[in-house]
Amino acid sequence: MQDIKRLEINDSGQVTILLLALALAILSALPILATISQLVITQQRLNATADASAIAGALELEFNQDQACDTARNFKVNFPSSTMGCEASETLIKVELTLPNTYFPTRYLLPYLVATTTAGIAQPMEPMP
Repeated sequence: MQDIKRLEINDSGQVTILLLALALAILSALPILATISQLVITQQRLNATADASAIAGALELEFNQDQACDTARNFKVNFPSSTMGCEASETLIKVELTLPNTYFPTRYLLPYLVATTTAGIAQPMEPMP
């Protein structure tokens, strides 16, 4: 019988290359994740500002319906570049804040951030039968 010599294959560098590729993939995803997190935080702040504006406008509805939207507009100080749409009736106010998206990677997919909310004057409940 002939001795068949097996060739010894050296696999010692493969793990290093795989770890390097994994580290490169994680590092390239970090800027995208940071941008998305900034976008989510900005959207939450925009929602909170719209809520505060609507509540301020609803408080003004009770006394002066004509100035309810002006009062609501005074609360968008955090977002001077935003535009506000406002509709007020006798008991409800609807506020819509629109902010241009300035974060580069998501600007083309989501050009504007929008927050819409409604607030109103509490109506007395009818007594239960």
